Amino acid sequence: MESVYHHMLQELDRGGQVVLARVARQHGSAPRSVGAWCLVSSDGGLHGSVGGGLLEAQVADRARLMLDTGSTELISFSLRDGDAAQSGMVCGGDVDVLLERICAESGGREAIARAAEFQEQGRTGVQFSLVPDPQSEETGSGQGLLDDSGKCSGHLPVPEELRSSFSSLTEPGLVRTQSGDLYFIDPVRPQSSLVIFGGGHISLPLARMASEVHFRITVVDDREAFANRERFPAAQRVIRTPFAEALDRLQIHENTYLAIVTRGHLFDREVLRRALETPAAYVGMIGSRRKIRTLFESLEEEGFSSERLDAVHTPIGLDIGAKTPEEIALSIVAELVQVRAERQRHASR
Repeated sequence: MESVYHHMLQELDRGGQVVLARVARQHGSAPRSVGAWCLVSSDGGLHGSVGGGLLEAQVADRARLMLDTGSTELISFSLRDGDAAQSGMVCGGDVDVLLERICAESGGREAIARAAEFQEQGRTGVQFSLVPDPQSEETGSGQGLLDDSGKCSGHLPVPEELRSSFSSLTEPGLVRTQSGDLYFIDPVRPQSSLVIFGGGHISLPLARMASEVHFRITVVDDREAFANRERFPAAQRVIRTPFAEALDRLQIHENTYLAIVTRGHLFDREVLRRALETPAAYVGMIGSRRKIRTLFESLEEEGFSSERLDAVHTPIGLDIGAKTPEEIALSIVAELVQVRAERQRHASR
């Protein structure tokens, strides 16, 4: 759910309604895990993925039918034996997909907006949706957000069981309360953000590729021709400021990733020196090993520990033999994804 809340707000503000589909439960092997999502916008467009193939086509078709008249449905799909052969997806499992129609005028938008704010601010929460019981005449549904201060947003009251077990709700899935109500819960984690220092030839593909794997992008450069939204359409924020002042204007938290790819050694040093004082999840810097060694020696003389300097990813990116700007950007994004995945594995233990 790294970027779905922002997608949803854009679509709600533009078209008034969306249908959100999420993998709510799986048995056996399935193409995507619980929590995977796709979003059908008011014009029928599809964003995200719940697994591809015929499964996704069926989910999307059902979601489009729900745009005008639907509410919330939990639908089962079989990917086993004969059904799997017919679908072309020989996964050998079963998947339940939750589809929810969300309208701009409903209280669901409030919960979505709060979730998006939390991701940007580095806060945590739990988004929860009521799953209607097909065996009951009660057809109520809705969405809510329980935040890390115990407050609830949206038009759906928070069940006391969810409130009392907030800290243990770290993975998406279905939860049945003692009253018999079924909820799908989805933890809201801070969205990973990437700050790119330097607006040059490597930064162009880096911003685009990193955005496609759900990093929120900020680009910093001190030149007007290199720091503008036309040059970086994938960026949520473009800042034109001297590099030495950039970090004073940014909110760096434990889900912030910093890529230092400026046009000169002195600028790299300025940014790195300040970056070492932040709680950023990742600090990477471009440069030759000789340049890096010289720079690190000077920073050690200023009092930075060798352990802190050793944590810097430099030369930046995975070693894939990259030569072109696009290949270098690809190696950087691969390293960002690797670091993010390892952090998420560690957090879920």
